[in-house]
Amino acid sequence: MREIQELERSNGRRILAGLVAAAGLAVIVGLLLAPKGKGEPELEQHILVIDDQSRGAAYYLDPLGFEALSGPLEAWQDEVAAEQKLGAEQVGLVELLDFADVHGYGYIAIENPWRFSDEIAGLELAEGAPTIADDTAFAVLSVGEFASPHVLSVTPPPGTVELGPGPQLLQALFAQPRLQAALEEKPALQEVQHLRLSLDRGIDALDRISKLEGEAAALMTEARADLEATTPTDENAKVVPLLEPLAGATPLPLADGRVLLHRRALVPYSDDGNLTLHRAPQGSLEMLGADLPADAGVHLNCGTGYESALVRMHQVRVSAERDAVFILDGDNLGVLAVLDAKAGPCGLRRVLEQTFPGREDDYFVAHRSGLASRDVDNEVLVITVDTVNGDEHRIEVPGIASSSSLVWLDERRLVALVRLSESAV
Repeated sequence: MREIQELERSNGRRILAGLVAAAGLAVIVGLLLAPKGKGEPELEQHILVIDDQSRGAAYYLDPLGFEALSGPLEAWQDEVAAEQKLGAEQVGLVELLDFADVHGYGYIAIENPWRFSDEIAGLELAEGAPTIADDTAFAVLSVGEFASPHVLSVTPPPGTVELGPGPQLLQALFAQPRLQAALEEKPALQEVQHLRLSLDRGIDALDRISKLEGEAAALMTEARADLEATTPTDENAKVVPLLEPLAGATPLPLADGRVLLHRRALVPYSDDGNLTLHRAPQGSLEMLGADLPADAGVHLNCGTGYESALVRMHQVRVSAERDAVFILDGDNLGVLAVLDAKAGPCGLRRVLEQTFPGREDDYFVAHRSGLASRDVDNEVLVITVDTVNGDEHRIEVPGIASSSSLVWLDERRLVALVRLSESAV
C-alpha cells in the first residue's frame, strides 16, 4: 500500500514538472512567435501624423501626453525616400508604415484618409475594421509590434457639435484597443496603468469632448426657453419667432411685400474641449410670405440651383427698388434674379449668371437691368457694369482718392460718392 502511494506521488511530481516545462516552452514559443517590430520599440504615445488641410492636430496632442510629428504627405515621402533610397513617387502607405516601425511610432494618423482608401484596403486588417467614408476626418493605423494584423480606427460620425481637427484625431486614437484599455479607471495590467498615468491629460480631454453634446443640447433648450419667454411691453404687440434658436439670418424685404431670408446657422463648435458658437460658412435663402406674421411658419426654400440647399455665399444684395436680388457664391458664380410671380416657388427669375473671379470683396450694386461694381486703383475710379443683355461697360474716372457708395438712378444712370485726390484739387 505504501509503495503504491509513493508511486502515485512520484508520478504526480513528474506530471507537475511536465506541466511546468510545457508552460515554459509555451512562453518561449509565444515570445518567438510574437510580432516583432523593426528598429526602435513602438510606443503608444509616439504618433506620426500625415496632414492634409489642417496643421494643428499634432500640436493639440503634445500637452496631452503624446509625442506627435506631423507633415504633409509630400514631406513624409521625401523623408522616407531619402532614408530608403527610393524615388518620392515610390513611397506609399506600406513604405510609410515601415518607416514608422523603424522609428518607434506606435501609430500612423492620416487626415482625410479617403486619399489612401485603396492602399488601406490592401493591408491585412484586424477583423471588424471600420469603413472610411468621404467625410471621415482621421484614420489611425497601428504599427510594428502593435500590427499583427494592423488595427484601423477612425473618427466617429459627426454629432451636433462640430469638432476641430485636434479633438477628432484624439477620438480616432482612443478608438485603438491598446489606448482604449487605458480608459479603464483601474486597469489590471501594470503596463496599462503606466500608460494611463502618462496619458491622463489626454483621457481628461477625451472625457471633456464626450460631454459637449449634452452641453450643446442644454444650450439649445435654454435658448428656446428664453425665446418663448420673450414678451413685448405693448400688450397689442406680439412676438412671432421666424427662426429656431441658434439660427441667424439677414431679412431682405422685397417690393411685393415678401421677405427674403439669408439664413446662416450658429453651430456649436470646439477645438479645445470648450463649447463655443460660430457662424456656419454655408447659408440658405428662404422666402417668407407677404402675410407676416400670419404665415411666419411657412418658409419656402429658394432653390438656388445648387446640389445642396446649403451653399457658401460671399454676398447677397437687394436692389434699391427691392425688385432684384444678386447672389455671389463661394465659387464666385454670380446670379442676378428679378421678381416674377410665375418663376418657381420663390418667384425669382434668373436674368444674369456669370463668374467673377477674384471679386468676392468687390462692392456690387444690383438693378433689374444689370450689375455695377466700383473700385479705386491708383487714384482712378473704375466702374464696371454687366447688363442682363450680356454687355459689359467700363467707366474710368481719374483723380479719385476713394469712393464710399454707388447707386443706380435708373437703367442708364449711376451715382458714385467720391473723395477727390490731392492732385485733382
